[in-house]
Amino acid sequence: MLAQRTPLSLFTGLVTAGLLLVGCDPEGSGSSQGSEDMSAGLPDAGSPPDASMARDMATALDMRGMTTPPSADMGADMTRAAPLTYWADIKPIIHRTCEGCHVAGGAGPYELNSYASLKDHIDIAMMSIQRGDMPPWSPDPECRHYQGERLISAQEVSALEQWIEQGMEEGQASDWEEPEGQGSALPAPDIISLQNGPYTPSATRTDDYHCFLMDVTFEQDTYITGTNVLPGNDQIVHHANLFLINPTNAPRVVELQDRDPDAGYSCFGDAGISQTSIVGAWVPGATPIFTPEDTAIVIPKGSRLVLQSHYNTLYTPPAPISSEVHLYTTSTPPSKRARALPLANLTFDVPAGEKESEHAITVTNSSSHDWVVIGTAPHLHLLASKVKVEVLRKDDELADECLVDIPDWDFNWQQEYRFRDDEWVSVRPGDKVRLTCTFDNSPENQPIVDGQRLPPEDVSWGGKTNDEMCLNFLVVLQDYDPAAASAPLCSPFKTCRSECEDPYSVACIFNCATIEQDCGECLIFGAQDCASRYCRSTLRPAIPCLLTCAQGAQAGGDLDACLTQECPQEYEELETCLRPYIEQGLCNQYTEECNVEF
Repeated sequence: MLAQRTPLSLFTGLVTAGLLLVGCDPEGSGSSQGSEDMSAGLPDAGSPPDASMARDMATALDMRGMTTPPSADMGADMTRAAPLTYWADIKPIIHRTCEGCHVAGGAGPYELNSYASLKDHIDIAMMSIQRGDMPPWSPDPECRHYQGERLISAQEVSALEQWIEQGMEEGQASDWEEPEGQGSALPAPDIISLQNGPYTPSATRTDDYHCFLMDVTFEQDTYITGTNVLPGNDQIVHHANLFLINPTNAPRVVELQDRDPDAGYSCFGDAGISQTSIVGAWVPGATPIFTPEDTAIVIPKGSRLVLQSHYNTLYTPPAPISSEVHLYTTSTPPSKRARALPLANLTFDVPAGEKESEHAITVTNSSSHDWVVIGTAPHLHLLASKVKVEVLRKDDELADECLVDIPDWDFNWQQEYRFRDDEWVSVRPGDKVRLTCTFDNSPENQPIVDGQRLPPEDVSWGGKTNDEMCLNFLVVLQDYDPAAASAPLCSPFKTCRSECEDPYSVACIFNCATIEQDCGECLIFGAQDCASRYCRSTLRPAIPCLLTCAQGAQAGGDLDACLTQECPQEYEELETCLRPYIEQGLCNQYTEECNVEF
């Protein structure tokens, strides 16, 4: 595992359309996937046989149009003696909870956005609602509430039942007025980007990872306010990540694309290069997400986009697939940029047969400023049963806060949970964020393949369907200065390092790297690769501590102080081993793409 690139990919940024799925190299090579069957006989995580009904009923609500929470009077008695009507009483319920999916071309298998279509499908719709399957919503409302909540109250269910019993009167259309800004249709995108032709997933590898250089180019800095990844075939696509490739590395992905005679090129875990960030994604249950006012995802001039798709064909035969990306932009430079701070536990092990295997990681904000969190996005795989993310306050006078609590994890329903506009959370310097993941690896919770339930096996972090993840993204707002952003990559690092008393020390390099998130991603990747090449035995024991401290130092933090406090012996041994190679310039081969030499 020492050579895998995943641990320090934790600097990778994401404002996801739902979630980012960060893969790792299961063979520890940091290379593409090779030709082996990576599924280990497991079904497509996106469509397990026993979840087919849920997938057929899938909802992907428009999060721009459906941003209001349940109304304040949801708890009131909505029934009345006079006959309820569709337009006055039922349309508001269906519009808020169902219409984002159940429209023409939506994820739902039938329409519910008209009086006629609701009457035609009311029996099956009510069966799902009364059973609690619809509308799908995973977070526990006792933790907190979110924009676009798909909660339906008992009173609203009673109103639907009463309307049916009374004969489903239509009433007058004039009794309904669509709430401003809550249309169920997405606006037309400003940019539609396509992959370079359809791709048919491998028939010999049931898990196939493939990357596509998208056809959009950026002649100037571009400000993205929303992304929507359309997978093309959600029965085969397990997930799709949209990577931002900075101008320095853009020629490299063009070369990778041109080298392959077919559409796209083989990749695994990332876009085929180390220095990337992620600006969008699609997974089962994902929803398009838009940034707050005066906020955007910044795409530097000369950048490119690469879409990495993970295909699983165990239960669905391979077929040509063309994915596309819809981008929404603004011409006005924002005052804030939206990024993500990934938090992950990559060192857990889930023993075979263990029914409730709980694993937690706690990360301290070691920067000098608040992390302003506007949303959160957990991601786990099939054996996961629970996930919870909390802020633990340094100041005892401030209450700890729950960011998300999903007590019954369902892989098929996952997304970013965007906080209400007046309920953003500030994680102050010294505050901690705790991520707790629970897995059920008992015999009765294993997938069924060819009519046989698979025996449980030990499970750890990985990108394969039968691996697990314990990952969460804090979607944060950071100040944005267009002038500073136009400077060459790692310019702040060079200035910082020139002021170090010992510029060849690992402490100087690590701390200066964290000043700029993009630079930090690149340089600490380089340091990891160099250490893996020359100091493998000293890197191994330092990895857990390095992971935790690196995550806390994102967006500018004291990585050196954290390592010195948390694992002084391992850190000292790594420094002692790595320093001579830095001094001799032998690590520079790993940092060429960062616009800097060690």
